[in-house]
Amino acid sequence: MPKRLVNEIKWSKFGHYQFWEEDSEGLPSSRHDLEPDSEAYFQWLATLPSFSFKGKEGHFTTRQETRQRGESYWYAYRRQGRQFSMYLGTTDKLTIDRLQHVAGALAALCSTQEKKKTTRKQPVQRAVLTARIDEKDKIIRQLQDENKKLQDKLTAVKIENAKLLVANRERQY
Repeated sequence: MPKRLVNEIKWSKFGHYQFWEEDSEGLPSSRHDLEPDSEAYFQWLATLPSFSFKGKEGHFTTRQETRQRGESYWYAYRRQGRQFSMYLGTTDKLTIDRLQHVAGALAALCSTQEKKKTTRKQPVQRAVLTARIDEKDKIIRQLQDENKKLQDKLTAVKIENAKLLVANRERQY
């Protein structure tokens, strides 16, 4: 099971965003000192490898990924049948409005994705399984009988060949 992300930006029912991070014991703790889109907010984001965003329009997980040139960029991911992703940009572009816009866009993408229907096989009834086993046992007995007959024929042929060899040797002497 994947580890739950502790770092989180979450829209609260009180009409503002809450910021959560992992404390020294690995538990979530609220960051009351952060204001959205402030300098402290962007500095906090720069220290995170990933976080989840739960806004008014939708939710997603973000990861900071380093590209070939060595710069770090953020990408948003959401799974609905398949995984969708969107480019977010560098840390300084991660404003609340940008995150909210991407959450809405990913929610729209996911809503167009047809829900995956899982079809579960019906369990096979005991009587059917027993009948199948009996049928296989019958086939095994038939094959064993056939094998015994073929072994008997082979033995008879070997005996006949041995008699012929003995008869040939007696003629030579």
